[in-house]
Amino acid sequence: MYEEKDAYLLRIFLTDKDKLKGKPVYQILLESFKDKGLQGATVFHGIAGFGKKRIIHAAGILDTSDALPVVIELCDDFDKIQTALSITKDLFEKAKVGGFITYEKAHVIFFKN
Repeated sequence: MYEEKDAYLLRIFLTDKDKLKGKPVYQILLESFKDKGLQGATVFHGIAGFGKKRIIHAAGILDTSDALPVVIELCDDFDKIQTALSITKDLFEKAKVGGFITYEKAHVIFFKN
């Protein structure tokens, strides 16, 4: 059984080195989204990427100090995405994160057991 609906998809791009008071920003965001009642969120940890400064960051066998890409994705209704967007903007400013955010309309198919 499944249900279809229109929603919004939010993607948040940052690195695993972005921290606020020693805690990873992605973890703070995930906990904040959960506390605000969002449907769910997923954190993806990339093995390589580059950004505005055009420096390639990649995971190495011996070197674990590079700033690797992290993407958080969540899908919810417009109001919840606006809440998540506000939380993210505030936290990016506090933590001085140099990432970026995208959001777009999405058609979602929920499968239920």
